[in-house]
Amino acid sequence: MQALEDCPQITIEQCDQCGSDHMTLALDAKPWTLMRCEDCGFVFTSPRLTDESLARIYSSNYYENAVDYASQQVEPPSDDHLQLASRIRRLLRPGAEPLTSVDVGCGGGRLVEAFSRAGFQACGIEPSEGTVAAACRAGRDVRVQDLSELPSDAFDCVTLMHVLEHVTSPASFAADLYRVTRPGGYCVVEVPNFGSRAAQEQGAEWYPLHPSTHLSHFTPQTLRQCLTNAGFGIVSTSRLGGGGVFDSVSEASPRQKKAGQVPPPMSLKRRALAAVWGLRSTVTSLPAGRRFARWVNWELLGHGEFVRVTAQKN
Repeated sequence: MQALEDCPQITIEQCDQCGSDHMTLALDAKPWTLMRCEDCGFVFTSPRLTDESLARIYSSNYYENAVDYASQQVEPPSDDHLQLASRIRRLLRPGAEPLTSVDVGCGGGRLVEAFSRAGFQACGIEPSEGTVAAACRAGRDVRVQDLSELPSDAFDCVTLMHVLEHVTSPASFAADLYRVTRPGGYCVVEVPNFGSRAAQEQGAEWYPLHPSTHLSHFTPQTLRQCLTNAGFGIVSTSRLGGGGVFDSVSEASPRQKKAGQVPPPMSLKRRALAAVWGLRSTVTSLPAGRRFARWVNWELLGHGEFVRVTAQKN
């Protein structure tokens, strides 16, 4: 099988967001290079795979090759999926028509089912025929269709979870998202957060980076700007995911000792970290405490490795 870096590539001469040709090196992620626009701060892979190379990748069982993805396709919606659908349902004021939603790049349709449970006429579009077949067997309204084929002003909510970083022109794609959203409707976009502390500290080793197929690398600021340029008004921005500070303190948590074994004395630093871990466990045993701990870790301390923006078409 041909290595991705050996596939045909193209150098990007202008920023997709503002059209500037002033750019500097953002990250050397050998064999890939990330460039930053000096005018708007947008980061993108350049040189990158051509559209033809990408099309071959995504048509070659892209999802089916992912570890455990086949079993995940028909899993029930997660709590996060259900909470998102319920939140959008509360934001909308239903008129005479039933509420409609579409999940673009929906995979197995877990978010489609979540919106259906919330009372939407929910559907999803997805390029992988095998994935669509699995979603349909699970009773989800998922079809092989392109965003450009959807009707204008058709959906009260459009969701796009971990898709925008893959498209060749986020600006054009966001304009299409705006087109298919009804006036007063919402668009929810989630991508890896290139502005997170983990991304900045780990560089090319940051696990969500994937510069071969992630063509754009958004921060909260550049994602908001992308949607604003398309005509949306920003409603909220949230950071989520990633262990952050909890990963570092978990290593100092008390470990079960073997019978007859005397554990070595803990340093002052490790005792302090163990105390923090114990406090974290106590706080997160309650739903309100869990939400607060996540806010501190993801938002206040900047450890959220993904960013989700909710926008509205006025």
